Amino acid sequence: MNIDFSELNTAAFWDQAFAAANANWRRLPTSERTQTVIRLLLQHEAQTVLDLGCAIGRLSMLIAAQGIDVHGLDASEKAIQFARDWARDEHMPNVHFEVGLTSTLQYPDGMFDAVVANAVLDHMPVVEAKKSVQEIWAVLRPGGLLFASFDGMEEKKESPHHLLEDGTRLYVDGMQRGLVWRYYSEQEIDQLFARFEQRKLYTDQDGSRVLIAVKPAAPDENPSI
Repeated sequence: MNIDFSELNTAAFWDQAFAAANANWRRLPTSERTQTVIRLLLQHEAQTVLDLGCAIGRLSMLIAAQGIDVHGLDASEKAIQFARDWARDEHMPNVHFEVGLTSTLQYPDGMFDAVVANAVLDHMPVVEAKKSVQEIWAVLRPGGLLFASFDGMEEKKESPHHLLEDGTRLYVDGMQRGLVWRYYSEQEIDQLFARFEQRKLYTDQDGSRVLIAVKPAAPDENPSI
């Protein structure tokens, strides 16, 4: 099936998904993965963090509560508005939420000590994921930390979908209608982040693959890891 990826409106899907967001969403329990991310950021002594695909901002808010300056980015205007309201209500001036795409980041090169891409790069066509990794490389400082996760196959029900040439699924029915998602093997994750120094790649309890890596430091730098 031939589909023009430029016509895929993924933001519309996520706007619909977050349309029901309410104050109760702020009180959802903190996941083990979130705790892992925060622990890694503190160990890395990160002062500036980019949270890609931040959704309603839960992870960004929890990171910011550690005194870290956080930028949360998401394609959904509804999610970002929810996040901004949350940050305002909690008086969190060190967290900043913006609408945007991971494949066209607008931040200065080397701005961030760490980038988090939690279940976001697998929700786009492969060509966009590759562009996003290039953007992550650009905005991450030498020696900076990368945390990325990819959903496991078992998390995705076999809802009706079109299988595109690059292996990406475009769901066409039910609550997942309009969702774009692709399964990545560990070998494909290795290839996608070939420029990074991999510290750990493992499969989580829910079947997700989790990558912890760093952007190699310049020869004259000696970052703390």
